[in-house]
Amino acid sequence: SSHFGSTRRKQRAQASAALSLRCCTPPSTMGMSGQHWRDAIKRDWRVLKFASGTYRGDLGIVKQAVWQDGKSLEFALAEAREDRDLVLRAVRDNGSSLRFASPELRDDKELVLEAVDQDGLALQFASNALRDELEVVARAVKQNGMALAFATNRLRSNEQLAYAAVKHNGMALAAASPDFRRHREVVRSAMRNNVAVLRLAHRDLLRDPDLVLEAILCNGAAMQYASLGLRADRDFVLKAVGRSAWALGYASPELRRDREFVLECMGVNNMAFEFADNEIKGDSSFILRATSLDASPQRLNYMKTMTHDASVKSVMDRRSQFVRRTWTAEDANAFRRSTVAMRRSARDAGDERSDERRSSGLATTGSFVTLGVGAGRSTNADAAAAHR
Repeated sequence: SSHFGSTRRKQRAQASAALSLRCCTPPSTMGMSGQHWRDAIKRDWRVLKFASGTYRGDLGIVKQAVWQDGKSLEFALAEAREDRDLVLRAVRDNGSSLRFASPELRDDKELVLEAVDQDGLALQFASNALRDELEVVARAVKQNGMALAFATNRLRSNEQLAYAAVKHNGMALAAASPDFRRHREVVRSAMRNNVAVLRLAHRDLLRDPDLVLEAILCNGAAMQYASLGLRADRDFVLKAVGRSAWALGYASPELRRDREFVLECMGVNNMAFEFADNEIKGDSSFILRATSLDASPQRLNYMKTMTHDASVKSVMDRRSQFVRRTWTAEDANAFRRSTVAMRRSARDAGDERSDERRSSGLATTGSFVTLGVGAGRSTNADAAAAHR
């Protein structure tokens, strides 16, 4: 009976240790031996946080936690953090665990390389000497471009590293030397990854029409970073609208109020009407003129559905909401069913039109088709229905 009660107390203490993180209270450690701690940590490495110093300095127990998650190195004592094999295992699982290694190991090149290969930002925890070494920084930047921010000033001015960083993350231009903000090719490489980097570029580059047009081709919202001169230049804005209708949303207010210019932009891209001044969008005479110049179904349908208070931001928000929507298996099945139904209805409609043509006396001679007046009306109506 006494033995049974002792066993139950140990089991309760063990369970308390394993579930301590859920209730956010330190577990009861009464009656827990080293083997019991090993068993508890084997089930959940987070129990190491509540162990006494005796066990947090025990390599055998700490290894049990590190093999589950490298972050557990945080709870080990200084003696355990000096063990190279233990720290190596931790940084291979979680590079940022390098911050908990001893100063000597943070100066170990092989160990630091393992850490930055797993997480480039772990470079910030390396020694000053290794943060000034080209090979180490290059490996870190390859994994995460923003790691360049933790290199020394000498390496942040290295053109090769700057290219590698912005290729991975365009915003790494902020971490590179300020001189690269004037460097056309570095900015161009960063812009291809993220056009928002143009806000960091030197103003002389924002006056370059070729560079800005290339950015607009990637994302129409890049027009907002162009110089005021380019945003008021009719020829430039017209070229930009040809690449993205959003460009008109960032053009100068004078151009967005210019009826003739808006019509010219709509000739290039019908969607430009959505970004014209609200006064123009609410003017029925302008809409009538625009539809008289181009009565294509594309323009008519667009002008019916567009919103009169649209801005570039609202359009981007609507599109991003659509993009963020999760495409589930149900969506895929619904799409598949609707596609099959559309094909079936199109096939049935084609069969009906064939029957109507045969009944209306459709005659063909060689490559010429002769239609009666009634048949002509029916065929035109079918064509209009099919177009709709």
